[in-house]
Amino acid sequence: MPETDDTVGHDSAEPIESGIRVVPCNSWAQFISELKARRETPSRFRGLQYSSYELIATIDRVAVNQVVEMAEIGLEMGSPLETSRVLQRAVMERFKRRVVGIAADRVDRAIDENEIWALGRHHGLHTPLLDWSSSPYVAAFFAFAGRIEPDHGGIRRPIGPDVAVWQLNETLDLWIESEFESPDIRRDDFDRQNSQAGTFTRLDHPSHINVRSYLESRGLGAALVKYEIPVTASQEALPDLDDMNINYQRLFPDLEGAARQANLDGSLGIMRILSNVPPRWREFVEERGLNKPT
Repeated sequence: MPETDDTVGHDSAEPIESGIRVVPCNSWAQFISELKARRETPSRFRGLQYSSYELIATIDRVAVNQVVEMAEIGLEMGSPLETSRVLQRAVMERFKRRVVGIAADRVDRAIDENEIWALGRHHGLHTPLLDWSSSPYVAAFFAFAGRIEPDHGGIRRPIGPDVAVWQLNETLDLWIESEFESPDIRRDDFDRQNSQAGTFTRLDHPSHINVRSYLESRGLGAALVKYEIPVTASQEALPDLDDMNINYQRLFPDLEGAARQANLDGSLGIMRILSNVPPRWREFVEERGLNKPT
């Protein structure tokens, strides 16, 4: 990514990818500046660990992977859309069975299927809901933290492709009943959704599982903005977000959140140390494998 001034003018030309606006940001400060220039309309945001990731619900991603993996061994499962609908029925049935004795009362109080999906989504269930946040900073946290959170005891260094924060500008003609909806899910006992300022979209279309391609097919690609930010900006962004009280402990207000934030704090501490280590010493350590667990 070429070096540019963080205060680049907002009326300059922006790259266009098939109708959506792409905003390359060279730093955390530039992301904040670009973001503030584009908050004219009500918006929701989604952070992704890699800028190449698309806006696809988890259960649809599982369906695509299953179709591909089965095809590799000579088995046909039907289209990803057909597979996703079969999965939705099966996952919902399994989830309802598994919550008995844990949270069955919360499921029983749900006014519709989307509320059950929302409850499960914030605890890792594969669902047809795509989760967003009304806060761009919560979205940015998930993008950065997902890239550097410790993995099996190792250190995930902030190198490689950019992260992305997607912005969906909500317009009056965006939603179509039973096709592309924004389920109105608000429950006092949905602690994680409330802490994350969470919202959802649900896409149920015969030809599209990707929100981006779907909106482009309707001529609404301009409703999407994708901010691309270097993953190296995590070293500045995550402490800033922590100062805003945006961290795992706040977003997951339970023991899991406290544990994940403790792990992330450790990674940030190591990153600060490594950023001050002379390059030649890092090369010496890596050449001899001294950075690998024994």
